[in-house]
Amino acid sequence: MSGYEWVFDEETGILIVRGDGPMMDFGRFLRDRSPWRDVRVKHAVIKDGITSIGNNAFYGCKDLESVEIPGTVTSIGHGAFQGCSSLLEVDIPDSVNTIGPFAFYRCKKLKKVELPHGLETIPNDAFALCKGLETASLPKTLRSIGDHAFYECTSLQSAEVPRCIESIGQHAFANCISLDLLVRSDKAEIGPEAFEGVRSVVINSLPPRE
Repeated sequence: MSGYEWVFDEETGILIVRGDGPMMDFGRFLRDRSPWRDVRVKHAVIKDGITSIGNNAFYGCKDLESVEIPGTVTSIGHGAFQGCSSLLEVDIPDSVNTIGPFAFYRCKKLKKVELPHGLETIPNDAFALCKGLETASLPKTLRSIGDHAFYECTSLQSAEVPRCIESIGQHAFANCISLDLLVRSDKAEIGPEAFEGVRSVVINSLPPRE
């Protein structure tokens, strides 16, 4: 990205990323991974001006506990926070309209996520194996939930899928053994074993009571 720089405070574990425009994409291996993979980042602060979080930007940052995402960000890339096993919280601003596959895969300590209004797609494996996830707030604009999107989120207790949903992928909520799921549409295309192992599922096309 243009004007890209990062600063890390070893004493506090705080990483600050600054720049204008989209963050560059990274890989998973030594030759192309993000430069802060070599330090123990506990808190990441992404400053105003950055418009996207690149693919694999924080992949495997196992010490990362929190991240601040500014309102200038519109997309979160493929695997951006995959394997951030200490991540406790993330506030995704309403400016974000795209989240990549595997974005929060295996963030096993993440407890709560409120997805931004305007988001239309939760892609494949976005929150799979987030075994500590207890609450997921889905936006009323949501039209599709990908394969394995919430696969084996065993602590997830409740979720409401909105009326405008058009498709729910294979194993989307499979093995969410604590989940009471309400689907507000009986017209959505539902993939194989989308709700396998879910504690309860209600499919109801009636509008919610005021």
